[in-house]
Amino acid sequence: QMPCFSMDWFQCVFHFFKRWNGANWRSGKYYDHLYDSDLMYLAAFQGSKKVMEWLVSQGISLDIWRYYHGVVAAAGAAGGGHLHVLEWLRSEGHGFNVWTCS
Repeated sequence: QMPCFSMDWFQCVFHFFKRWNGANWRSGKYYDHLYDSDLMYLAAFQGSKKVMEWLVSQGISLDIWRYYHGVVAAAGAAGGGHLHVLEWLRSEGHGFNVWTCS
């Protein structure tokens, strides 16, 4: 089932959880923090353009790149089947690569 986290949930996590900038390099390990890429990927995966725009307004880039995912916003949207988000990303000048469609 598709996750459906609200804007309030994203705002709470953004403001109150420990966050690190950029993308993660966990290699299967768990840490006590989230990365900006985790939030952007999840917002894109659930197809929430509104949340993605809010994350950008908070300084999180749409261009965060993560190994084996490529640009996380595009990979998340593609993984969740959200063509409208992919079209929006493309219209904003964000390209796709081999990871987006894999």
